[in-house]
Amino acid sequence: MRSKEGQALLEYLLVFGMMAGISTAMVKLISGYTNSSMASLGYALSNALSSGVCKSLCFYGNFGNGIP
Repeated sequence: MRSKEGQALLEYLLVFGMMAGISTAMVKLISGYTNSSMASLGYALSNALSSGVCKSLCFYGNFGNGIP
């Protein structure tokens, strides 16, 4: 009887260990995707905002960057 109780405990520990490993891998995957997405967004925004504003008929009418 005692060996079956120990076997059940061991099976539960193995299942929880596998679940912890899978969840850790999923978090790493999601964080990598989020990091690359935010980096791409930051790059696109910095390019759009640092390239300047047109002198006439500009989409960003109230954005001043020193152009007279």
